[in-house]
Amino acid sequence: VGGLSRITNDIPPYTLGAGIPYRVAGLNLIGLKRHNFSIDLRKALTKAFKLIYRSGIQFHEAVARIDEEVEKTEPIKHWIDFCKTSKRGLIGLQPITSADEFPDIKDLLEE
Repeated sequence: VGGLSRITNDIPPYTLGAGIPYRVAGLNLIGLKRHNFSIDLRKALTKAFKLIYRSGIQFHEAVARIDEEVEKTEPIKHWIDFCKTSKRGLIGLQPITSADEFPDIKDLLEE
């Protein structure tokens, strides 16, 4: 988080972003890879992230779909619990960029 970023809501774990006001850009895939998150776990987190931030469905529907569709590993449980229990709401439900603009990011999902 940059020094001049205005933070008005909670920032979900494993994400990165920027801007004034701050917006979530995506998952910190480089950090996840450096901390030995498996390819399957990175894909599961990506699916959960996309359901919350990029699917266009309401938050409670996205969480319900994650509960149904994504394997319940500890990092997924942590992420979902954080999102569900956020008292201030999640920051930046509109992404600032698309991974399509950065094709090399897609490579981080592969081993």
